[in-house]
Amino acid sequence: MKLLNTNFSRRFAVATIGIPVIGFILVVGLAPLFLFINLVAIISLFEISKMLGNLNLRLLPTLFVPLTPSIIYFMSQAEPYIRDLVVLGMIIVLITVISIMYSNLFHLTKFLKNAGITVIATLVISLPLSFAILIYQLPLGEQLLITVIFGVFSFDTGAYIFGNMLGKNRMARSISPGKTWEGAFFGTIICLSFVGILDTVFALGFNKFGVVLIAFSIACFGQIGDLLESYFKRRMKSKDSSRLLPGHGGFLDRIDSMVIVLPVVYYELLL
Repeated sequence: MKLLNTNFSRRFAVATIGIPVIGFILVVGLAPLFLFINLVAIISLFEISKMLGNLNLRLLPTLFVPLTPSIIYFMSQAEPYIRDLVVLGMIIVLITVISIMYSNLFHLTKFLKNAGITVIATLVISLPLSFAILIYQLPLGEQLLITVIFGVFSFDTGAYIFGNMLGKNRMARSISPGKTWEGAFFGTIICLSFVGILDTVFALGFNKFGVVLIAFSIACFGQIGDLLESYFKRRMKSKDSSRLLPGHGGFLDRIDSMVIVLPVVYYELLL
């Protein structure tokens, strides 16, 4: 079909299937959500492994497949103070390990490099996604998670459409040439409107400051996550993480914003 030859029409076709599926999972309950998050995380890790092949590296499925559900389950069940300590500890460990691997202070064997990268990638993907379950477990959690997820989608869609229509000033030309400040501005406006509407529909009880804070966090940190993924894709000499989702790329390209937005919004909701 001629309509499906354009990138936007392919994105729209995937969205018409994906949005109802995600909505159904969120309505059904916690168990399907847990399984869905694990599936998305594991597929994303396989995509990372494929891209790492360009650097003669790979992730170890025997390590990340069992580790992913273990991390997500632990984070969703642990006591809050333990979970917060784990998050802080993981950030410190990740910064330390990444610094060591980038600086080549140790001449690691290929297996140890693959194992180290596997642990890092699994933590980077699984730990933040577990916050979707934590948000879901809050009062009005189903509605809050719908607001966050579709808030991210609304920003991405607005930034994509208006960036293509009006975009002139590139945000980060060397990392992601397609992203513009105009797209980010209008994406933020659409996200703000969307969060405000859902706040009213779901009776979430946000005041005006709360709506602005959540929407701005989604827009700002979602954009940061997107740019970080674009940076690492360039390092791994890849344009998209895969072609599983026509017009979108891969699953990793869809969750890059979520890995930063979900933890940030969760702690904002607690406050």
